[in-house]
Amino acid sequence: IMFAALLHSPPSFASSVSARRSFLRSCATSAAAAAASTPSSLGATFTNVTVLPGPTQTLLLPLQGEMVAFPLYTDKTVRDLVLDIRDEDRLAKEVRVTDFSENSNRMSHSTTLADLLQAPFKIKVDDAVYTVDASEIMGGSGALGAVLGQPEIRDLVLKLHFTRIRTKLLNDKRHHMPYSEYLQWCYDEGLDEQQARKLSKALHLTGVILHFHENDALRGVIFHNPETVEASVAEVLKMKGITLTTDVIRKKLDEILPVYLILHRRKLDLDKRAAANAKWKMVAIGAYLSFQTAIMMRMVWWEFNWDIMEPISYFVGMMTPLVGLLFFSLYRQEYTYISLQERQRLSSLRKLYISEEFNWEKWNMLDKKVREYKESLGEANCPPELLEVLKEEE
Repeated sequence: IMFAALLHSPPSFASSVSARRSFLRSCATSAAAAAASTPSSLGATFTNVTVLPGPTQTLLLPLQGEMVAFPLYTDKTVRDLVLDIRDEDRLAKEVRVTDFSENSNRMSHSTTLADLLQAPFKIKVDDAVYTVDASEIMGGSGALGAVLGQPEIRDLVLKLHFTRIRTKLLNDKRHHMPYSEYLQWCYDEGLDEQQARKLSKALHLTGVILHFHENDALRGVIFHNPETVEASVAEVLKMKGITLTTDVIRKKLDEILPVYLILHRRKLDLDKRAAANAKWKMVAIGAYLSFQTAIMMRMVWWEFNWDIMEPISYFVGMMTPLVGLLFFSLYRQEYTYISLQERQRLSSLRKLYISEEFNWEKWNMLDKKVREYKESLGEANCPPELLEVLKEEE
C-alpha cells in the first residue's frame, strides 16, 4: 500500500509513512513559529504564508483558524491548487491566484506550479490576500538539510527509477506485453527482481497496469489498459453497473459507428417506404368503401326499392363489428383506423426487410449499444454524424 501511495505522488523524502507524518507535523510547528516572528532559513514567510523547502515544496496556508499544508507538486496546475483550497475551505466564495503586480492579474488555470513558483505571487481567499515567495528557498539547506540522509537519498533515487518505468508503461500503446520484457526494463534501470515485483504489485493496486502475479496462467503477461480489460470482462459476463471512462466509451462507439450508420440510414429509407405503402392501402380501402356506398345507393333508388335492400344493408352493416372482432382476436388491438394503418405498415415493412435482405437483428443489437453509449457520453461528446442521423429519425 505504501508503494501504491508513493507512485501516485511525487517522491517523498521520508522513508516511511510514520516518519513522513512526523516530519510534516514538525514542519507545521516550525511554520507557525515563523509566521509569528521573521522569516527563517526554513522558508520564506510573507503575510502569514510559509513555503517549506524539500523535494516537494509545501505551502502552509491559514484556513478556518488553522494552518493547512498544501504540497506543491510541480506537475500540477493552478487549477489543482485552487480546487484543493476550495476543498479545505468550503465557505470560501472566491479563490484566486494572481501575479505580484499592482493590477494583480489572474494567473491562468493551466499554469503549472513549477512555473508559478519561479516568481512571487498572491493567493486571494475572499477578502484575505496572502503573498507567497518561494524564490529564496534552497532545498536541503539549514535545519532541513539534516533530514535527508544516505538512506533517504537512496530511496529518492529508487523512486526516480520507478517513475521512469511507470512512464514507459503509460506511453506503451500495446494492449499487453510479456512480463520478461518488463523485467528487462527494470534491469536496465538498475533494479533487481524483487524490486521489480514490488513495483508491478504497486502499479497493479493503483490501476496503472494489470498484473495477476498470483495466477499461473496470467503471471507472464502485463496488461497496459485496465479500463479496456475491465470493460471487455464486464461485457462478456453481462455485468451491469460497471462505470466506464469517457475515452473507453468513445472508443467503443467509434468502432461500431460506421456499420451502424449504414444500417440505420438504410432502415430509415425502408421505414419511409413502408409508411407510404400503408398510406396508399388506406386510401384504397377508403375508395372501395365509397364505391360500395354508391352502389348501395343506386340499388335502393334506381334498381330496387328499400323493402328489398333493407335486409341487404343490414347484413353489410353487420360486417363492420364482425371484422373488428376478428381483428382484435388476431392482433389484440382495438379496431381503429390508426391501428389498421399500423398493421399495414408493419406488414409492408416485414416484406421489405425480406426482399431487400436487411439484417434487422444486427441493426437492433448495434442500435441498443449506440443509444446506451450516447446516454453515457451526453450529446456534447457524441459524434455529429450520429446526432444528425438520430435527428432524422425523429
